[in-house]
Amino acid sequence: AAVTYDICSSIVKFAKAAGTTRLVSLLQPGPETFSLFDEVILLAEGRVAYAGPVDKVAAYFDALGYRQPDTMDVADFIQSVATPDGAAMFHGEGEHYTSQRFAEAFRNSERHRAILAEQAATPSCDWGKHAGLLADVAPMDEENPRRSYHRPHAAVPKELKRRYANPFWTSVSLNVRRNLTLLGRDREFLIGKCVENFGMGIGMAMIFLQSAAFPSGINGSVEVAEYFDGGCVEGSFDAEVSKSYNKLLAGTYSSIFLTTFHILLGTLTSTPDEVD
Repeated sequence: AAVTYDICSSIVKFAKAAGTTRLVSLLQPGPETFSLFDEVILLAEGRVAYAGPVDKVAAYFDALGYRQPDTMDVADFIQSVATPDGAAMFHGEGEHYTSQRFAEAFRNSERHRAILAEQAATPSCDWGKHAGLLADVAPMDEENPRRSYHRPHAAVPKELKRRYANPFWTSVSLNVRRNLTLLGRDREFLIGKCVENFGMGIGMAMIFLQSAAFPSGINGSVEVAEYFDGGCVEGSFDAEVSKSYNKLLAGTYSSIFLTTFHILLGTLTSTPDEVD
C-alpha cells in the first residue's frame, strides 16, 4: 500500500506540473491513495456504475439507497457497493442493485447528463493558435514513441527540465524537516510504533537468550567458564573451548543484532504521506 501511494503521488504531482491528465487503474486502493485523485470511474462487471468527482461518490450512492457505514472509508465503500456484500448497506426500496441496474441508474443521473453536455460543448481552447506547434506532429508509434513522435515546440515546463534546482544540503534539510513534520502530526502512532518495535526486538532477542547464557550447558559455555576459572592457562584453550567460545559469541551477537535490526526496521515505517 505504501508503494502504491508513493507511485500514485508521483503521478499526480507530475500531472499537475505538466498540466496533463492521467488515468490510473487500481484494484482495492487504500484511503490515502484514493484521496489523491480528483475523479473516479467505478466499474461493475464491465459497466460504468459511477464516473465523477471523488468527493461526491458517497452522496451519489446514498441517493440510490446505499448508506456508507461509519466504520468504512469511501474507498472500501464503493468497492463493496456493487458486490453481494453491498446488500447489507442497501436501505432503499426494492432489492439490491445488479450491475445492469447500476449502469441504468448512472445513465439517468445528472452526472451522466453533465458529461454528455460537456462532450457536446465547443472546446474552449483555440487550436488555431497552436496550428504551428501541431504541424510537425507525426502519428504515434507505440512500439517506439521517441522516434515517431516529434514535437520540438512542445510546451514542457522549465521546472521539469531543470535537475536538482536546490543545493544538496538544502534538499537534505527540506526532506528532514518534512518528515519530522509528518511524524509530529500523529504522536500516538509514533509512540505506539516505538513500543511495538522495542517489543518485537526484545522478543526476537529472547529466542537466542539461552544461546548467550553464561555459563550454560546448552551452548557449551561451561568449558569457557572453566577456562576462565582456571586462570586462562596457556595451552588449555583447546578445540572444545574454542568451539564453545564461538557459540557463546554467536548467541550474544545474534541477540544484539536482532534487537537492533527490529528497532531500526520499525523506524522506516512513517505516517502516511498527507502533504499535497
